[in-house]
Amino acid sequence: MQDNIRISPKLKGEVGLRWDPYYPYHEARDRIVCYLPGSAKSVRFPNAPLGMLFGSDPGCPSGGSLNNALNFAPRLGLSYQVDQKTVVRGGAGLYFTPPENHESNGMVDTAPFSPLFNYAGNVNFANPYSSIGIPNPFPAQYATVSPTSSALFTLPVSIYGTFQHNWHMPELATWNLNVERQLGPTWVARISYSGNKGTFQNSGVLGFDEQNPAVYIPGSSTTANTQQRRLNPQFGAVGLFASNNNSHYEGFRVNIEKRLSHGFSFLANYSHSRMQDDYAPSGSSKGQSDPFNRHFDYGISNDDIPNVFNLSGTGVIPSAPLHGLAGKLLNGWGVTGLVNWRSGYTYSIFSGVDNSLSGIGSDRADYVGGNTKLDSGRPHGQLVQEYFNVSAFTRNAIGTFGNSGKNILRGPRYFDTDTGLLKNFSIVESKSIQFRAEFFNVFNNVNFGQPGNNLGSTSVGKITAANDPRILQLALKFNF
Repeated sequence: MQDNIRISPKLKGEVGLRWDPYYPYHEARDRIVCYLPGSAKSVRFPNAPLGMLFGSDPGCPSGGSLNNALNFAPRLGLSYQVDQKTVVRGGAGLYFTPPENHESNGMVDTAPFSPLFNYAGNVNFANPYSSIGIPNPFPAQYATVSPTSSALFTLPVSIYGTFQHNWHMPELATWNLNVERQLGPTWVARISYSGNKGTFQNSGVLGFDEQNPAVYIPGSSTTANTQQRRLNPQFGAVGLFASNNNSHYEGFRVNIEKRLSHGFSFLANYSHSRMQDDYAPSGSSKGQSDPFNRHFDYGISNDDIPNVFNLSGTGVIPSAPLHGLAGKLLNGWGVTGLVNWRSGYTYSIFSGVDNSLSGIGSDRADYVGGNTKLDSGRPHGQLVQEYFNVSAFTRNAIGTFGNSGKNILRGPRYFDTDTGLLKNFSIVESKSIQFRAEFFNVFNNVNFGQPGNNLGSTSVGKITAANDPRILQLALKFNF
């Protein structure tokens, strides 16, 4: 519901309230899996290991998680007209985001509905199931077959995609304040501040949270005994679709706009912002790098771009005093332009080995000292060979997850200019042809990709990719 309120001749308000209840999706064959480590025993499939329940089992909600119905989202907006040329606007609101239905697919891909097996070491590809001493489960145990209550489970059981029991819809609280000033008949300037705070964010964005990691035991831990050291040895990896993540964003923007007049329009803006969260950095295999310490991944977001400048415009090229065929060909042309400059994306340095011996495989490197950055103004040949100081990092100590921070380095900046020329040629009253010549990255600026950030790779520190060079595109469009 929503209502607009005129508080005074200069002050207006808008209030609203939205209800976003969440009721879990239901699976047609009740192929729902719950993971409740402890003494929980399945009634539906008695041969399942303790802690593994299924739809219709006591303690396992029919959709995999409890209902989350009390999601009320208030909204508030205010505008105040200071004078004829100045307006102040602000607002705040709470928003909810339901999960996408594919997030539930992992439960269908779990035993006994579709067993999943993990292998380590040498595997006989001719008959991989002989490696763990079971008969080939295809096709009897998969997809369209509904297992009976006597279904057998091969230990350890792996689970991917089970929902957090008390899963909560992601919340995003937003707020903003804008001051807008008319500078002339067609010019407008705007200064704005905005922020948001995300709570109960989904772990599925970068991978499921591991609920069954291996525990490091000094003096006896090896990669060979990872399974024996898991919190629950009857299970392999257990991926949880959780709602435990948090984010925080704040940004400041300046905007100048010239509205269309005399065949010309113009828009320029610059924003400075900062975004932080506790998601694992890009390149991680799970939703958490250290499953025992959520704060380990708190830091600059993978999506943080502190500085962004955009400039765009359209215009009509003044006509020359020409007539006849020359006038038709040379007059009436329009031009467009778009400039984008921004900071580079962040990245972390991974060790490339599972020295934490947790079975996660997302260990970060140890920082050993020295300057991590190298001069970005070096010739391109040197830049692509070693973008950051690789010698400032080494593999993490055994039993640790690495001491280098999340996203402590930032990749190459991005600069791009696109332009276009266009002209409409009239054929008859209702039909015309438009010719367009578009130049992407018209200055052929080299925009490098991210450097290799895994110490276990031969390409660590090297840049091996770049965005597109200059591209010219010609097009004809028939309007009728």
